[in-house]
Amino acid sequence: MLVMAPDEIHYPTEGMSCSGHRGMGIQQFPVRIPLLPYESGRAYLLKAAEQLGFNSIRHLLSFAGISWGDLYEPEVVKTLCHLLRLDNLEALQQQLFVRCDGQRGPSSVLFLGHVIPVAHLNKKYPRICPRCLMEKGVGSALWELTCVTVCPIHACKLVDHCSNCDEPITWFRPGLMVCRCGHDLRRERLVPSKWYVVEYTRLIYGVFGCEVGRKRSKKVLSLPEIYQFEFSVLMSLIRLLACSENITNDCVPTEPLLAAPVAKNYRSLEKASRVLAQWPYAWIKHVALYLSRPGMLPKGVVD
Repeated sequence: MLVMAPDEIHYPTEGMSCSGHRGMGIQQFPVRIPLLPYESGRAYLLKAAEQLGFNSIRHLLSFAGISWGDLYEPEVVKTLCHLLRLDNLEALQQQLFVRCDGQRGPSSVLFLGHVIPVAHLNKKYPRICPRCLMEKGVGSALWELTCVTVCPIHACKLVDHCSNCDEPITWFRPGLMVCRCGHDLRRERLVPSKWYVVEYTRLIYGVFGCEVGRKRSKKVLSLPEIYQFEFSVLMSLIRLLACSENITNDCVPTEPLLAAPVAKNYRSLEKASRVLAQWPYAWIKHVALYLSRPGMLPKGVVD
Protein backbone atom coordinates (compact mmCIF):
# COMPACT_ATOMS: atom_id res chain seq x y z
CA MET A 1 0.00 0.00 0.00
CA LEU A 2 1.33 3.42 -0.96
CA VAL A 3 1.53 5.77 2.02
CA MET A 4 2.91 9.30 1.86
CA ALA A 5 4.03 11.12 4.96
CA PRO A 6 1.91 14.16 5.82
CA ASP A 7 4.76 16.57 5.03
CA GLU A 8 4.96 15.09 1.53
CA ILE A 9 1.32 15.92 0.74
CA HIS A 10 0.88 19.50 -0.46
CA TYR A 11 -2.46 21.28 -0.42
CA PRO A 12 -3.36 24.40 -2.39
CA THR A 13 -4.19 27.47 -0.32
CA GLU A 14 -7.42 28.17 -2.18
CA GLY A 15 -10.70 26.50 -1.33
CA MET A 16 -10.92 27.68 2.28
CA SER A 17 -14.55 27.73 3.38
CA CYS A 18 -16.15 30.44 5.51
CA SER A 19 -16.70 27.94 8.33
CA GLY A 20 -12.94 27.79 8.93
CA HIS A 21 -12.13 24.40 7.36
CA ARG A 22 -10.81 23.77 3.87
CA GLY A 23 -13.43 23.29 1.18
CA MET A 24 -13.60 20.93 -1.77
CA GLY A 25 -10.52 22.57 -3.36
CA ILE A 26 -8.12 20.60 -1.18
CA GLN A 27 -6.04 17.80 -2.62
CA GLN A 28 -7.19 14.31 -1.74
CA PHE A 29 -5.05 11.85 0.16
CA PRO A 30 -3.08 9.53 -2.14
CA VAL A 31 -4.76 6.30 -0.98
CA ARG A 32 -8.36 5.34 -0.31
CA ILE A 33 -9.11 3.55 2.95
CA PRO A 34 -12.54 1.84 2.75
CA LEU A 35 -15.25 2.60 5.30
CA LEU A 36 -16.90 -0.67 6.32
CA PRO A 37 -20.58 -1.20 7.22
CA TYR A 38 -21.30 -0.53 10.92
CA GLU A 39 -17.77 0.79 11.44
CA SER A 40 -17.53 3.72 13.83
CA GLY A 41 -16.73 6.88 11.90
CA ARG A 42 -14.34 7.99 14.62
CA ALA A 43 -12.63 4.61 14.73
CA TYR A 44 -12.37 4.82 10.93
CA LEU A 45 -10.67 8.23 11.16
CA LEU A 46 -8.29 6.83 13.77
CA LYS A 47 -7.45 3.93 11.48
CA ALA A 48 -7.07 6.27 8.48
CA ALA A 49 -4.83 8.66 10.42
CA GLU A 50 -2.52 5.81 11.38
CA GLN A 51 -2.32 4.39 7.85
CA LEU A 52 -1.72 7.82 6.32
CA GLY A 53 1.19 8.51 8.66
CA PHE A 54 -0.42 10.93 11.11
CA ASN A 55 0.23 10.51 14.82
CA SER A 56 -3.44 10.92 15.82
CA ILE A 57 -6.93 11.83 14.62
CA ARG A 58 -6.33 15.35 15.90
CA HIS A 59 -3.27 15.68 13.66
CA LEU A 60 -5.20 14.50 10.61
CA LEU A 61 -8.12 16.85 11.27
CA SER A 62 -5.82 19.77 12.04
CA PHE A 63 -3.99 19.16 8.78
CA ALA A 64 -7.34 19.48 6.99
CA GLY A 65 -8.32 22.57 9.00
CA ILE A 66 -11.07 20.73 10.92
CA SER A 67 -11.61 20.66 14.66
CA TRP A 68 -12.78 17.60 16.60
CA GLY A 69 -15.96 19.36 17.71
CA ASP A 70 -17.01 20.00 14.09
CA LEU A 71 -17.48 16.34 13.20
CA TYR A 72 -21.24 16.68 13.73
CA GLU A 73 -21.43 19.25 10.93
CA PRO A 74 -22.68 17.92 7.54
CA GLU A 75 -20.38 20.20 5.53
CA VAL A 76 -17.34 19.05 7.49
CA VAL A 77 -18.23 15.42 6.85
CA LYS A 78 -18.65 16.23 3.16
CA THR A 79 -15.14 17.67 3.14
CA LEU A 80 -13.75 14.56 4.86
CA CYS A 81 -15.53 12.33 2.37
CA HIS A 82 -13.77 14.16 -0.47
CA LEU A 83 -10.41 14.23 1.31
CA LEU A 84 -10.47 10.48 2.02
CA ARG A 85 -11.72 9.53 -1.47
CA LEU A 86 -14.93 7.93 -0.16
CA ASP A 87 -17.82 7.53 -2.58
CA ASN A 88 -20.64 7.09 -0.06
CA LEU A 89 -21.26 10.39 1.73
CA GLU A 90 -24.46 9.13 3.35
CA ALA A 91 -22.64 6.21 5.00
CA LEU A 92 -19.98 8.49 6.47
CA GLN A 93 -22.67 10.85 7.76
CA GLN A 94 -24.54 7.97 9.40
CA GLN A 95 -21.37 6.54 10.95
CA LEU A 96 -20.00 9.89 12.13
CA PHE A 97 -23.44 10.79 13.52
CA VAL A 98 -24.01 14.21 11.92
CA ARG A 99 -26.61 16.50 13.39
CA CYS A 100 -30.07 16.36 11.86
CA ASP A 101 -31.54 19.50 13.43
CA GLY A 102 -30.91 23.06 12.36
CA GLN A 103 -28.78 24.09 15.31
CA ARG A 104 -25.09 23.93 16.04
CA GLY A 105 -24.39 21.60 18.93
CA PRO A 106 -26.87 18.87 17.95
CA SER A 107 -29.68 17.55 20.10
CA SER A 108 -30.43 14.75 17.59
CA VAL A 109 -28.10 12.92 15.24
CA LEU A 110 -28.26 10.45 12.38
CA PHE A 111 -27.18 7.01 13.58
CA LEU A 112 -27.16 4.03 11.21
CA GLY A 113 -30.44 4.94 9.54
CA HIS A 114 -32.16 6.26 12.68
CA VAL A 115 -32.53 9.62 14.38
CA ILE A 116 -31.55 9.40 18.05
CA PRO A 117 -30.92 11.94 20.84
CA VAL A 118 -27.25 12.85 21.09
CA ALA A 119 -27.47 12.00 24.81
CA HIS A 120 -27.45 8.31 23.84
CA LEU A 121 -23.93 8.66 22.41
CA ASN A 122 -20.92 7.86 24.53
CA LYS A 123 -18.58 10.58 23.26
CA LYS A 124 -16.13 10.73 26.16
CA TYR A 125 -15.38 7.08 26.85
CA PRO A 126 -14.45 5.12 23.71
CA ARG A 127 -14.84 1.38 24.17
CA ILE A 128 -13.35 -1.63 22.45
CA CYS A 129 -13.78 -5.37 22.24
CA PRO A 130 -10.22 -6.77 22.18
CA ARG A 131 -11.33 -9.88 20.30
CA CYS A 132 -13.12 -7.84 17.60
CA LEU A 133 -10.00 -5.71 17.13
CA MET A 134 -7.90 -8.86 16.85
CA GLU A 135 -10.23 -10.63 14.41
CA LYS A 136 -11.52 -7.74 12.27
CA GLY A 137 -9.38 -4.68 12.99
CA VAL A 138 -12.53 -2.53 13.07
CA GLY A 139 -14.24 -0.48 15.78
CA SER A 140 -18.03 -0.82 15.80
CA ALA A 141 -20.32 2.22 15.64
CA LEU A 142 -22.62 0.47 18.10
CA TRP A 143 -19.93 0.63 20.79
CA GLU A 144 -20.57 4.38 20.87
CA LEU A 145 -24.07 3.96 22.30
CA THR A 146 -24.28 4.47 26.07
CA CYS A 147 -26.39 1.33 26.36
CA VAL A 148 -23.83 -0.96 24.69
CA THR A 149 -21.41 -2.21 27.33
CA VAL A 150 -20.78 -5.73 26.04
CA CYS A 151 -19.87 -7.36 22.76
CA PRO A 152 -22.76 -9.67 21.79
CA ILE A 153 -20.49 -11.53 19.39
CA HIS A 154 -17.95 -12.61 22.00
CA ALA A 155 -20.22 -12.30 25.10
CA CYS A 156 -17.66 -10.17 26.93
CA LYS A 157 -17.64 -6.72 28.51
CA LEU A 158 -16.26 -3.87 26.45
CA VAL A 159 -13.02 -2.29 27.64
CA ASP A 160 -12.62 1.44 28.25
CA HIS A 161 -9.44 1.49 30.38
CA CYS A 162 -5.93 0.35 29.54
CA SER A 163 -4.65 -2.33 31.92
CA ASN A 164 -1.06 -1.19 31.38
CA CYS A 165 -1.34 2.49 32.33
CA ASP A 166 -4.75 2.34 34.07
CA GLU A 167 -5.88 5.37 32.06
CA PRO A 168 -9.13 5.71 30.07
CA ILE A 169 -8.84 4.77 26.42
CA THR A 170 -9.01 7.91 24.28
CA TRP A 171 -9.78 8.72 20.67
CA PHE A 172 -6.47 10.59 20.54
CA ARG A 173 -4.28 7.53 20.75
CA PRO A 174 -1.68 6.72 18.05
CA GLY A 175 -3.65 3.86 16.49
CA LEU A 176 -6.85 1.85 16.69
CA MET A 177 -5.12 -1.09 18.37
CA VAL A 178 -2.77 0.88 20.62
CA CYS A 179 -3.16 2.91 23.81
CA ARG A 180 -1.32 6.21 24.23
CA CYS A 181 1.14 4.36 26.50
CA GLY A 182 2.00 1.97 23.65
CA HIS A 183 0.11 -1.03 25.06
CA ASP A 184 -1.52 -3.34 22.49
CA LEU A 185 -5.25 -3.15 23.28
CA ARG A 186 -5.87 -6.49 21.60
CA ARG A 187 -4.14 -8.10 24.59
CA GLU A 188 -6.68 -6.85 27.10
CA ARG A 189 -8.27 -9.59 29.19
CA LEU A 190 -11.78 -10.66 28.21
CA VAL A 191 -14.31 -10.46 31.05
CA PRO A 192 -17.43 -12.59 30.47
CA SER A 193 -20.82 -10.90 30.64
CA LYS A 194 -24.11 -12.17 32.06
CA TRP A 195 -26.11 -13.87 29.31
CA TYR A 196 -29.11 -11.57 29.74
CA VAL A 197 -26.99 -8.43 29.24
CA VAL A 198 -25.60 -9.99 26.06
CA GLU A 199 -29.14 -10.79 24.90
CA TYR A 200 -30.38 -7.26 25.58
CA THR A 201 -27.40 -5.87 23.66
CA ARG A 202 -28.18 -8.26 20.82
CA LEU A 203 -31.66 -6.68 20.71
CA ILE A 204 -30.16 -3.21 20.43
CA TYR A 205 -27.88 -4.35 17.61
CA GLY A 206 -30.93 -5.78 15.81
CA VAL A 207 -32.81 -2.47 16.00
CA PHE A 208 -30.08 -0.95 13.83
CA GLY A 209 -30.07 -3.86 11.39
CA CYS A 210 -26.97 -5.56 12.76
CA GLU A 211 -28.12 -9.11 13.43
CA VAL A 212 -25.96 -11.17 15.80
CA GLY A 213 -26.62 -14.87 16.25
CA ARG A 214 -26.65 -16.66 19.61
CA LYS A 215 -23.37 -18.52 19.40
CA ARG A 216 -22.66 -19.09 23.09
CA SER A 217 -26.12 -19.18 24.64
CA LYS A 218 -29.54 -20.15 23.34
CA LYS A 219 -31.35 -18.42 26.20
CA VAL A 220 -33.85 -15.67 25.43
CA LEU A 221 -35.51 -12.99 27.51
CA SER A 222 -38.83 -14.13 28.92
CA LEU A 223 -40.90 -11.29 27.46
CA PRO A 224 -41.39 -12.23 23.77
CA GLU A 225 -42.78 -8.82 22.76
CA ILE A 226 -39.51 -7.13 23.61
CA TYR A 227 -37.98 -8.45 20.39
CA GLN A 228 -40.28 -6.09 18.45
CA PHE A 229 -39.57 -2.94 20.48
CA GLU A 230 -38.00 0.19 18.99
CA PHE A 231 -34.81 1.74 20.31
CA SER A 232 -36.56 4.49 22.28
CA VAL A 233 -38.74 1.91 24.05
CA LEU A 234 -35.74 -0.27 24.90
CA MET A 235 -33.96 2.76 26.38
CA SER A 236 -37.04 3.69 28.42
CA LEU A 237 -37.19 0.14 29.76
CA ILE A 238 -33.55 0.34 30.82
CA ARG A 239 -34.26 3.57 32.64
CA LEU A 240 -37.34 2.24 34.37
CA LEU A 241 -35.91 -1.12 35.40
CA ALA A 242 -32.37 -0.08 36.23
CA CYS A 243 -33.19 2.78 38.58
CA SER A 244 -35.51 0.87 40.91
CA GLU A 245 -32.76 -0.06 43.33
CA ASN A 246 -31.86 3.62 43.66
CA ILE A 247 -35.34 4.78 44.68
CA THR A 248 -35.62 6.57 48.01
CA ASN A 249 -38.51 8.37 49.61
CA ASP A 250 -37.08 11.80 48.85
CA CYS A 251 -35.32 11.19 45.55
CA VAL A 252 -36.75 10.66 42.09
CA PRO A 253 -34.49 8.30 40.06
CA THR A 254 -32.67 9.88 37.17
CA GLU A 255 -31.53 8.62 33.76
CA PRO A 256 -28.85 5.99 34.53
CA LEU A 257 -27.32 5.67 31.08
CA LEU A 258 -25.24 8.77 30.51
CA ALA A 259 -21.80 9.11 28.95
CA ALA A 260 -20.18 7.06 31.70
CA PRO A 261 -17.55 4.34 32.09
CA VAL A 262 -18.49 0.81 31.07
CA ALA A 263 -18.66 -0.47 34.65
CA LYS A 264 -21.36 2.02 35.66
CA ASN A 265 -23.57 1.51 32.61
CA TYR A 266 -23.07 -2.25 32.70
CA ARG A 267 -24.61 -2.33 36.19
CA SER A 268 -27.68 -0.50 34.85
CA LEU A 269 -28.01 -2.94 31.94
CA GLU A 270 -27.55 -5.88 34.28
CA LYS A 271 -30.37 -4.73 36.58
CA ALA A 272 -32.74 -4.06 33.68
CA SER A 273 -32.09 -7.20 31.68
CA ARG A 274 -32.23 -9.43 34.79
CA VAL A 275 -35.84 -8.36 35.33
CA LEU A 276 -36.66 -9.28 31.73
CA ALA A 277 -34.86 -12.61 32.07
CA GLN A 278 -37.01 -13.51 35.08
CA TRP A 279 -40.31 -12.28 33.65
CA PRO A 280 -42.97 -11.99 35.01
CA TYR A 281 -41.92 -12.68 38.62
CA ALA A 282 -39.15 -10.08 38.77
CA TRP A 283 -41.48 -7.54 37.12
CA ILE A 284 -44.18 -8.11 39.77
CA LYS A 285 -41.59 -7.50 42.47
CA HIS A 286 -40.42 -4.42 40.58
CA VAL A 287 -43.92 -2.93 40.34
CA ALA A 288 -44.53 -3.61 44.02
CA LEU A 289 -41.40 -1.63 44.83
CA TYR A 290 -42.73 1.37 42.92
CA LEU A 291 -46.19 1.09 44.47
CA SER A 292 -44.63 1.16 47.91
CA ARG A 293 -43.20 4.61 47.11
CA PRO A 294 -45.98 6.79 45.62
CA GLY A 295 -44.79 9.45 43.25
CA MET A 296 -41.41 7.85 42.64
CA LEU A 297 -42.11 6.54 39.12
CA PRO A 298 -39.64 8.21 36.71
CA LYS A 299 -41.31 10.89 34.64
CA GLY A 300 -41.64 10.20 30.93
CA VAL A 301 -41.07 6.46 31.20
CA VAL A 302 -44.60 5.13 31.14
CA ASP A 303 -48.05 6.74 31.06
